[in-house]
Amino acid sequence: MDTIAFSAARSKLFETVRQVCQEHQPVMVACRGDKSAGGMMVLADYDLVEEAMRLVRSPESVVRLSDVVDGVVEDGCPGRPSQEG
Repeated sequence: MDTIAFSAARSKLFETVRQVCQEHQPVMVACRGDKSAGGMMVLADYDLVEEAMRLVRSPESVVRLSDVVDGVVEDGCPGRPSQEG
């Protein structure tokens, strides 16, 4: 993840937001001499992270997701041709 100074983010806000949106790579915004930092990321990517966090907060969801992953590992991805042969 790239890090830019707050002053650079402020002076080049449009360009920075456009870059983040085009590349789907978050950018950390830091203040010199301050340990706090913020960040910029595509809203759709943020929504996916939030959804993933919501799912792993629920023990039942974790078990279901684990079962799905185990099934894919054992049987291959449903609807896709086997990679054997």
